[in-house]
Amino acid sequence: MNDFIALTYERVSTDDQVQTKSCDDQQSVNNKFIASQGWKLAENGDYRDEGISGSSLERPGLQELLIRCQEDKTIKAVIITESDRIARGNLAYIFIREALKKCGVKMIAVTQPMIDDSDEGEMIGEIMGAVNGFLSRITRRKSMRAADEKAGRGWYPTKAPTGYINVNIGSEEEPNRVIQIDEEKAPYIKQIPRLYNQGLSYDEISDKLAEQGLKGNAGGQVSHEHIRKILFNDFYLGEFAWRGKRYRGNHPPLFNYLEVQKARNRSKEKGHIHTSNQDFKDKLIYKKLNFYCATCLDCRITGECKTKLYKRKARLAEYIFYHCTKSKGGWKQCTQPCINRDDLITEFANKAVKPIEIDEELTEFMLEEMDKEYVQKKEERQKLLDSIDRRLGQVDTELKNLFEMRISGKIYATEDKTQDEIYEEYRLDKEMERKRLLSTKVKLEKDSLDWKKKASNFFLDCQNSVNKFLKSTDEKRYRFLRRITSNVLLDNKQLVVTHQFPFNLLSESDHIQLGSPAWIRTTNLLLNRKPLYH
Repeated sequence: MNDFIALTYERVSTDDQVQTKSCDDQQSVNNKFIASQGWKLAENGDYRDEGISGSSLERPGLQELLIRCQEDKTIKAVIITESDRIARGNLAYIFIREALKKCGVKMIAVTQPMIDDSDEGEMIGEIMGAVNGFLSRITRRKSMRAADEKAGRGWYPTKAPTGYINVNIGSEEEPNRVIQIDEEKAPYIKQIPRLYNQGLSYDEISDKLAEQGLKGNAGGQVSHEHIRKILFNDFYLGEFAWRGKRYRGNHPPLFNYLEVQKARNRSKEKGHIHTSNQDFKDKLIYKKLNFYCATCLDCRITGECKTKLYKRKARLAEYIFYHCTKSKGGWKQCTQPCINRDDLITEFANKAVKPIEIDEELTEFMLEEMDKEYVQKKEERQKLLDSIDRRLGQVDTELKNLFEMRISGKIYATEDKTQDEIYEEYRLDKEMERKRLLSTKVKLEKDSLDWKKKASNFFLDCQNSVNKFLKSTDEKRYRFLRRITSNVLLDNKQLVVTHQFPFNLLSESDHIQLGSPAWIRTTNLLLNRKPLYH
């Protein structure tokens, strides 16, 4: 069977397992199995994910394997040592299994031959997937309990920040991991509060420490944002937060408290506010859009808020502006100019909102079409409501019969369930169905009343959308923009906007004739949307 070509997949969940070469051991088992069957391993046919949970589908190795199976029709099977290597939990397991089946590819677990493509094998696979998912959750619960206990003892349970390192002072059999000062990077980190108090900016500190030899985790220059986060991180004062609680750490502090407080106060006076402050995040709300730099393309637009004290007038002014993050693989400059908040809002009004604005004539036409649609669907909704009422009556009768069967002893126990367990299972099932039916009925009745009002509000909003946008709050503007735009580029203080479907049809209204089938289709797509400003 040399024409039977297979791929192999290996996975480990933690970085510690990466060091044990567990993936290599899995690969060896998989390769021996392929050889014993007389099969052939595809060229570059080994895929693996190291340090990634099996409950997640966001695994580079897994995604590459699935793409390979879709594109290469010669692949007949994917070989794994056990089912929990490909997935933990039924949600991920069934998705991967069905994706492979569509490609005509079998999933074979070497140590679990009972899992095959028969109905029984698929059932066993799903049971194993559920068990693996349950065990994963139990393991996580134990791990978090152990991490909480470790935090209570004064040791930060996860990776140490820059300037510190994680060290195992125990043995491989009984590890005891603690956090100690990184003698290589700590001397650079200690300088940050002093340099900032001397008047250097975060950018200048980043450049200065890079010249002295400090490198980030990726080997590049530490960014100015990382410098700011270090300054505001209480870990460097000997404290840390873990799962909503604060602890006094056993690790030695790198910063002096008074020096750090002076630097933090100066940072706030200059407008370099700590980004964990929710009020500050709300001021920079537009950076949460799909907002990118037109020069760098893959770099997002971020925002800054700065304040300036005018002593002569005793006035504190606040300035908000947006610019490229200028960060990719280290610290590189971007020539794209920034744009202030007021100019940005004006650009959004002209480039994002104005193209979807509709005139009074079109509004009247759409409202007429809406009335016709409402009349046509009213009868259909009533039929559906009548059907729900009939089924509710049947469910009530079934619940009554079930209770009478229990009283008369007509419910019989099975090998694994008692009479009460069977009764309770069926009762809960019918109660859940009843709740779903009632919920659907309420929603249909509410929609039938609110539908016309919501659609009318939508068209009226679009009729005068620019003025309403400019007069609205930042939060409402952001929600509106998030709904109508798919991507925004900042190009020399001007915006290039791509509208989401079906708003892109409104933005192309010059090319669509009023009352044409295209307009009617657009109308139907927009009727059920919620009002934008109400």
